[in-house]
Amino acid sequence: MATYFRLLDVGRQFFDSNGDPLNGGKLYTYEAGTTTNKSTYQDDSGGSAHANPIILDSAGRVSAEVWGTTGAYKLKLDNSLNSNIWTRDDIVGFNDTAETSASEWIASGLTPTYASAATFTFAGDQTTVYHAGRRLKITDNSGTVYATITSSAFGAVTTVTVTVDAGGSLTSPVTAVQYGVMSATNTSHPIASPASDCRFYAVPSANQASVTTATNIKILYQTESYDAGADYASSAFVAPATGVYRLTATVQTGTNLTDGKTAFAWFSVGGATAPLSGSRVSMGVSDVVLINITYEGPLTLGNSVAVYFRHDLGSDVTTNANGTYASMSFAGSRIA
Repeated sequence: MATYFRLLDVGRQFFDSNGDPLNGGKLYTYEAGTTTNKSTYQDDSGGSAHANPIILDSAGRVSAEVWGTTGAYKLKLDNSLNSNIWTRDDIVGFNDTAETSASEWIASGLTPTYASAATFTFAGDQTTVYHAGRRLKITDNSGTVYATITSSAFGAVTTVTVTVDAGGSLTSPVTAVQYGVMSATNTSHPIASPASDCRFYAVPSANQASVTTATNIKILYQTESYDAGADYASSAFVAPATGVYRLTATVQTGTNLTDGKTAFAWFSVGGATAPLSGSRVSMGVSDVVLINITYEGPLTLGNSVAVYFRHDLGSDVTTNANGTYASMSFAGSRIA
């Protein structure tokens, strides 16, 4: 009895080079590395074969699921006038373990455009596939980098914002983007639930000078001691999934805060004026400031949390990375 493997879901949409739906497009299916037709089917029983080519509807979508047999395929996508859009070789069905070229990464078939060290764009609305939390394998000027999507928005184009693993960044040009087989929405991956899979601990790389009076200042914890989920970069933690988290941080000054003056430290999502939790110290003597803050509560997928500090000494102060009373740190984990 033949076994069939899913190649494409029903409704899979394709676009032309301008990002418009490929009305009447033609999807040809061949034996890998050849121009020999290879059949595909509309269900997992192989009961009804697709035409070859498969003709896309007015929205550029396949009208039924596309199932293949064991072994790799070559897919060729043309527009209705037989002009080639792209060709992809060595494509295998999901769970086709007999084919050694199977991969956990899916080629998008889209052309990315570098926008910044943390963003790239696609033509058309690609937000359904490229959503917050999904893992990416990106080819850019530096080679291959891995990243997690923090946000995705469609305007004139789809702008995808990412956090590159290990505090890295994108370099121009970005030439290819592959996305992980598993969606971040209702994922089946077990790493999304255990708290131990999301842990980080960071400390400052040096004292932070010129912390201005009466100003909300982001505290910099640049050196990661560990980052189990690759969720920490640029002195901020990005929640990899919606859940409950525990965060702790220590802020210490090397400059005395004098009698009658006040200092504050707090966690914030998305900027200094959106506090999650914080603490205040009002000085009764002239001494350094030591503030410990803790937050235990919900975060939403993609929330970016940083530590902020403010004082009213009247002149700048310096934070002390390794002070008399404690070493500054920012740490956290998912607990539910």
